[in-house]
Amino acid sequence: MIEAVVKNTAEQYVKFRKFDAVQRDVAKTLAAPILLIFCAVLFLLLQSVVMGIIMLVCGVAFPLVMLFSGILGGKRYVRNYPDYLEITSRYLFTPERIEVTVDKPKPVKVPVHYEELQAVYETRKNFYLYINAERCMILPKDCLTAGTSEQLTAMLRTALDPYRKYIRKHCA
Repeated sequence: MIEAVVKNTAEQYVKFRKFDAVQRDVAKTLAAPILLIFCAVLFLLLQSVVMGIIMLVCGVAFPLVMLFSGILGGKRYVRNYPDYLEITSRYLFTPERIEVTVDKPKPVKVPVHYEELQAVYETRKNFYLYINAERCMILPKDCLTAGTSEQLTAMLRTALDPYRKYIRKHCA
């Protein structure tokens, strides 16, 4: 069994929002800018310089807007929901499921079965376990109290394999 205890922090949530906005859906993040830059080149080739420049600026600005909206959205959420910072979650990873205990406002224990996970991402410092598009369990590797991140990676691979779900590695 692998255990972790995570106290929510504003910094952790902002990092999650940046990850979620930019890296989780790399294809969506890059598709619009690539399309805009492609249109810019077409406009420039067709002698419509003004439209070409507008498209080029939009193509470059789009990923930056997504990044900053993630950062600002994270800060706004933490400011509007200060109770978020008072929550401590305990995770117990077993071969069958993840037992999540949230202590605020009163302790609640929730089993999360591996087949319920929509996606799992691993970065240098965190695991992101998505239950759905809006709900994600953020597990910093330095919060593991029993076991190592390598053991957790191996356990997650074994548990997710029957469902044809895999851990996606990211460099963030």
